[in-house]
This record gives sequence, C-alpha cells and structure tokens, in this order.
Amino acid sequence: MTDLEMRAEDWPEKQILGEVSASEFDEWITTAVAKLEASLQPFALLMLQGVTQEEIAKSLECSRRTVSRKLELIKEFLRKYLEEEGRE
Repeated sequence: MTDLEMRAEDWPEKQILGEVSASEFDEWITTAVAKLEASLQPFALLMLQGVTQEEIAKSLECSRRTVSRKLELIKEFLRKYLEEEGRE
C-alpha cells in the first residue's frame, strides 16, 4: 500500500462515497475546503489531488512534519463537518 492510499483511508469522505453521487461529493468537498482556515486550504487541495506529503512539503516550502500536522487538522475538521452535515 502506498503512502497516499494509507492516508486516504483516514479521510472522512470515505464514509460518504457510497452514499452520494460524484457530483454531490464534489460539491460537498468544495464547500468543506472553502470553510477551512485559509492557511490549511493549499494543503487540502494538494492532498485531494493525490500529491504525497513529501511533494506537498516541497511545493509549499515547509517540513514534512508541518504537512503531517496540517493534514491532521484538516482531517479533524472534515470529520466534524461530516458529522454536522449528517445531523441536518
């Protein structure tokens, strides 16, 4: 299993993929990313494009540890966002 596959398994959108169409998912993830803090959005967009943590670090000129921390914050935000969406 690649680094990307392992990380993708932890993302909360995996929980809704079977329940929504591709266009509904695109709308959901676009809205969710737009609600992220501006400093987290570039990390989320690169991750969603399938870029590895190492490549994100190079692209955004930061350490891989920073990328890892930012992705954890993003995953937590998406989990909470998904829970809130499920209540509506």
